Amino acid sequence: MVAARSASADKASAHKARNTLLLHLVQLGLSLLSTMHNAMLVAVSKIVTMNLLLLFLNVFYVFIMLLPRCLSCLIYGLRDKSIRPVLLFNLCCRLKVSTKTQVSP
Repeated sequence: MVAARSASADKASAHKARNTLLLHLVQLGLSLLSTMHNAMLVAVSKIVTMNLLLLFLNVFYVFIMLLPRCLSCLIYGLRDKSIRPVLLFNLCCRLKVSTKTQVSP
């Protein structure tokens, strides 16, 4: 973080670099947490019912296994001006969101 801040004299650019490094730190933490995935499921299975365990299984899989692998692509894809509209269009289930409001006469 210090290297990114010193490399850039522009405050906005340093702020972006800091945020990117923090997001990568979260990504690293989630990746490290994936090594404990099975142990967490065993611990949760002793406490909750089967239906709730299946819910935890799905949530753990998405947030601990899939999210860390997709986070870099999302970070840089949302920052890129040319990819951002396409990525948001597909992430929003291909719904067109109009930013213009139409005024009826």
